[in-house]
Amino acid sequence: MMTKQPTNLRRRRFIRTIGGGVIFAALPISGCSSFSSDIPESAIAAWSPEEIVNDISDPRIRALAWAILAPNPHNRQPWLIELQGKYDVLIRIDTERLLEHTDPYGRQILIGTGAMLGLLDIAAKQFGYNTETTWFEEGVFNSTSINSKPIARVRFIRSIELANHDLFNHISKRRTARSVYDNNTPPTKALKSELLSLGTPLLDNRVIVEKKHAYLSDHIKRIAKKAWKIELTTPNTYLESAQLLRVGSMEIEKHRDGISITSPLLVAFERFGLFDRNEFPSPDSRIVKAQLDDFNQTVDATPSFYVLTSQDNTRLTQIMAGKTYVKAHLIATKHGFVMHPISQALQEFPEMSQLHSELKEKLISKTPTSDATVQMLCRIGRIPNGKTLPKPSPRRGLHAYLVN
Repeated sequence: MMTKQPTNLRRRRFIRTIGGGVIFAALPISGCSSFSSDIPESAIAAWSPEEIVNDISDPRIRALAWAILAPNPHNRQPWLIELQGKYDVLIRIDTERLLEHTDPYGRQILIGTGAMLGLLDIAAKQFGYNTETTWFEEGVFNSTSINSKPIARVRFIRSIELANHDLFNHISKRRTARSVYDNNTPPTKALKSELLSLGTPLLDNRVIVEKKHAYLSDHIKRIAKKAWKIELTTPNTYLESAQLLRVGSMEIEKHRDGISITSPLLVAFERFGLFDRNEFPSPDSRIVKAQLDDFNQTVDATPSFYVLTSQDNTRLTQIMAGKTYVKAHLIATKHGFVMHPISQALQEFPEMSQLHSELKEKLISKTPTSDATVQMLCRIGRIPNGKTLPKPSPRRGLHAYLVN
């Protein structure tokens, strides 16, 4: 007679049977439709700011409601916002929302904050105000850590200029599409021209089109695939991301941040208590292999890349990279294209150092200084015919960032 095994043991063996781990989005979901769980509308209500703050007279509140729609790493939304007096907005970093392992120096967090400040500038102008920014009024962060000192004081100054709808009208339409793109649709000449116009003496940008730069494009794809494998098979970085997964509508609604997972299979695992986010899977497990295959197919379906580099890596340069990137993403949206940052090889944890150096060597076109840095590497393309854009990423709502 077979002895009945304890429930926990049966669960552990079942998990091992299918490979273990915590990221299941790439697995087949046939037969699991009853467990599907979409992103709830309440979690993305912030993407209709005109319905939320349109009747509020304070232009800072109105502009901030658009600014918080900015792309940011792991959707951490790490902003603390203080309204001071009648005209000022003070921005700090919420140090509880840093990415200790995948972004150990806080560079990507500052890029995401720069993107938010970029949208703040655009929205302020839309509502009749220019912005005047004072940076790091209590001192600049050092190069290896971030604290709660102010990053920026933004003063709203009434403007007599007419509103410019060109980029503002695309803020709520912008999407980060982490899917395959149409390989036969590279950026148009008009799109490339607008993107390249964003270059400055501080920041250099490039559009790398596979059909014209096949050798370099192949190098980028190879490095990107290796980098994803390193992140996925390094315990600290894997588990950091795993802790930020929001599985199913209830978790997505509760947190409204992090990485939204709506895979029916994973939602089913969560409901049955078979999902352990503290468990690091074997690098040769089915789960890891499925994720690698999925990412590799996605990267292969990339007709072009957008690259943003700098000759220094100061904290202000990182913020300016974010401002430039969000403008680039809005320009792409205006032209009917989508973008997807693939930042793994740009991460500065030890296991990534060799690929980080290799990518820097490949992508910095000018003679690099010792501080030269690849600030952003993004896929850019069009969603294939018949496919739909993803829903926007959840947002916690403006009240969550405002402090007294």
